[in-house]
Amino acid sequence: GWGDDDEGREHQLAENAIHHSVTPERLTTTKTGWRGGKDFLYDEPVIELIAEDEQPHFLFTTDIRGGHIISMESSEGIRPDAAHRAILLVTNAQIVFLCGANSGDISHIVEYNNVRKVGYLETTIPRTVSSDTDYGIIKIATENKAYYFRSKEYYNDGMKDAVEYVIDQCDLSDDNMETDFTFPETDIEKSSRRLKEEVDKYEKKLE
Repeated sequence: GWGDDDEGREHQLAENAIHHSVTPERLTTTKTGWRGGKDFLYDEPVIELIAEDEQPHFLFTTDIRGGHIISMESSEGIRPDAAHRAILLVTNAQIVFLCGANSGDISHIVEYNNVRKVGYLETTIPRTVSSDTDYGIIKIATENKAYYFRSKEYYNDGMKDAVEYVIDQCDLSDDNMETDFTFPETDIEKSSRRLKEEVDKYEKKLE
């Protein structure tokens, strides 16, 4: 059942996971407890979403800022509120996109047999005028929807493995793996890109 977790189940799950992003703490914590850190989820920890015979293999979270998932059915961002993060959970049974929110966590589940295309790319995003950040972006597309998940946490360690795992689970060929797509730009990024362009223009004038 969902509620009757055996003592120590999270240790077993973490031990059997392919990737070290699945830890007992991440499976059972809703609060991060860091100063200025964002909490994971509000209602219940990730482990409560994992069925008895299910095995989690990858558990990525978004970074502190700009952490949300974009679902292209409506091109709406599925957004955590200001206190929480977005999470991508890949198990042997399904792919789960999660956003924490005080009004109730939001979850979108994608079954493997509904996946049509998968994508992964690494990119650099101008965060401010002076600094850039490296990110990994995972794209999971079904017949009528595409989800984009961006994180800097494991961008060079694990995100690509997760995508390859998904391709295997779906029985897709590598032709279904996209490496050339763009993460739909958020409003904040749009304005910071424009600001950067203005600054560049201005600096050229001064030269």
